[in-house]
Amino acid sequence: MRKVVDLLSETRRDGYPAEYLLARLRARQTGFINRCPSGRAEEAWRELQKEYGWLFRQMEMGLRIELAPIFFYFELRNLFTALRFRAGEDRSGLIATLEASMLNAPIKSILNGEQTFPAMLKKLSAYLGRYDEGFEGLREAWQSGGIRNLETALLKGFTGLVSRERLTPAVRKFLNRLFERRNLLLLAKEKRWQLADSLIKDRRSNDNRRRLLHRLNRLEHRKAGIVDNPVSLDNFLLQQLAHESRKMAGSGRVAVTILSYLISCRQIVRDCGTKGFTDRINDSRTAMEANL
Repeated sequence: MRKVVDLLSETRRDGYPAEYLLARLRARQTGFINRCPSGRAEEAWRELQKEYGWLFRQMEMGLRIELAPIFFYFELRNLFTALRFRAGEDRSGLIATLEASMLNAPIKSILNGEQTFPAMLKKLSAYLGRYDEGFEGLREAWQSGGIRNLETALLKGFTGLVSRERLTPAVRKFLNRLFERRNLLLLAKEKRWQLADSLIKDRRSNDNRRRLLHRLNRLEHRKAGIVDNPVSLDNFLLQQLAHESRKMAGSGRVAVTILSYLISCRQIVRDCGTKGFTDRINDSRTAMEANL
């Protein structure tokens, strides 16, 4: 059975024993803070991608398989960005995005192809469809609703793919928190600007939507105005996730310690003044940040 780990860059290295890797992580965080360029969004994002790629390559295969759904979830951001550059025929932006990406060679080859954007989407859909049928129909999704509809289709394919994996409790909990953060941001934007077409239209039930609205109302009660400011809300939710990850890491489990490190690095990048997207995307950055 094809697994999420196969969608990420191949490596023949066996990786390091877990305890040795954790010792290296404890020494790297300060170094990452120093390497993160302040006020230069594009460079800071690429530094984060390099760190994630380095960490993935250091892990033993068992850890890579266990944590691959998290790494691929973060990698969807690069996939979205690459598709936007591809649709806009910005070849230099596409190359720069894929250079820092952990996506595997076949996906990069498809994105770099010379065929038209619809033809490329059909090829990408066929390739990803071998992993989960939810990825099929990407070209049709784009033709019916543009890039935003395409991104929603990719997210649905991802959720279908990981639903068939045997996720450990820590990974499942972490993914659920990532999805909840995304959904709260989308719902806050819908509530703030009365959007007629919210991205919240996947398999979630009405009960789940009501639960999210209730949480938003509680957040608004605790921190007045936060729902009206998506950037502040996103930062607050990221801080909550980082705090929860650090508590989980206290269990001593290798996987949860690595998850905590991933979020810590993401916070460092945000503190450097970046949202993780190249400046050439301009106004599209806010919409894409809500997706992930």
